[in-house]
Amino acid sequence: NGIHIMKKLRTVNEFRGEISGENTVDFCDGTFEFTGTTDLEKGTPVKVRVPFDAVELTDDEEDGTIGGNVTQTLYKGSYYQVQVYSDTDEDFYTDTPDEWDMGDRVGIKIDPAKITFEKIEEEDEDERSSVNISPFLTRRSAWCSSSCRS
Repeated sequence: NGIHIMKKLRTVNEFRGEISGENTVDFCDGTFEFTGTTDLEKGTPVKVRVPFDAVELTDDEEDGTIGGNVTQTLYKGSYYQVQVYSDTDEDFYTDTPDEWDMGDRVGIKIDPAKITFEKIEEEDEDERSSVNISPFLTRRSAWCSSSCRS
């Protein structure tokens, strides 16, 4: 009874991208290969999903498709969960056995077999322009509006 189990808020990296070729998708200023085929045309907007275990960090930024800076490292018992802030202001999360230091400049590679995507429909385009406020900010705003009055 005394154990509190917290569910993961995020289990996969998600990015907005675009089909750029027969087996490539562009996102976060990089062109990434994927395995399999698609009937989507070049230029089609897609939602790209990358599992944490598909992201590989490299010591040399040039060895990765894109670069970023390590912003958080959390030891999970048998592995580290590392957050990397890319040059395009996107967060990548990865599960890795390697320890990384805050501020490390790294290259980011992605396993082509684990990249998945789906076409962004017109309705999804409209959602992108709407404001998405997290529940924390909503609660905080409500708290401040009642508690922080001048």
